[in-house]
Amino acid sequence: RRLVGLCKLLQERAGDAPFFLACRKAASAIGLAHTESANYLSALVGVGLLTEISKGKGCRASRYRFNPQPTMPNPTG
Repeated sequence: RRLVGLCKLLQERAGDAPFFLACRKAASAIGLAHTESANYLSALVGVGLLTEISKGKGCRASRYRFNPQPTMPNPTG
């Protein structure tokens, strides 16, 4: 829940633009190990709450867009 709240806040501050979030910064902000925050970020992308706009590499953070009302894929087709 804290990670979702953080992502929502970052999106509010970014407006319509994507926001930057490194898993290590997210981990530090909400008190998790960076591996846990990376897994949670991936899960949020998987359920549609986040859209990964660009993957981070090296010292560049990934860029995301927060989707307050995710659209889940239709399992029947």
